Amino acid sequence: HTCNNTIGSFTCACGHGYSLNSDGQTCADTDGCSPNPCVPLARCEDVPAPGVGAICNCTAGFVGDGRQNGTSCSDPMGCSPNLCVAQASCNNATGPVVGGTCTCPDGYEGDGFQQGIGCIDIDGCSPNPCAAEARCTDVPAPGVGATCTCSTGHEG
Repeated sequence: HTCNNTIGSFTCACGHGYSLNSDGQTCADTDGCSPNPCVPLARCEDVPAPGVGAICNCTAGFVGDGRQNGTSCSDPMGCSPNLCVAQASCNNATGPVVGGTCTCPDGYEGDGFQQGIGCIDIDGCSPNPCAAEARCTDVPAPGVGATCTCSTGHEG
């Protein structure tokens, strides 16, 4: 570190990777793990000075950079075997969840899981958007909504 004399006093500064202690005269390694940049499933390791920052290591069985603002830690085998119904897409879960998550495509609702409710076509006729004199027909998924057909003798 360096200290410079000023009139009646002095100021000190620290090198890269070090922080000035509260005494204003000595320096200490800047702790890259405070605040902790890692997700709960990762262990934080301070990069020693003169380096800066931290390295986040995902716990065994998880992959990723371990950072809160990065790829986090995920279960690489969450979709093997696939837990989702045929219409749904499977994504490896991000920690702390283990396994996979299922996402239903447009026009469907549900949890997407084989052991859950799966993906169900959204019924565009519930509630019925048509007038009393019209017949409602659901637009099948992946479409959404409904078509209304006027009864004989009516138009609109």
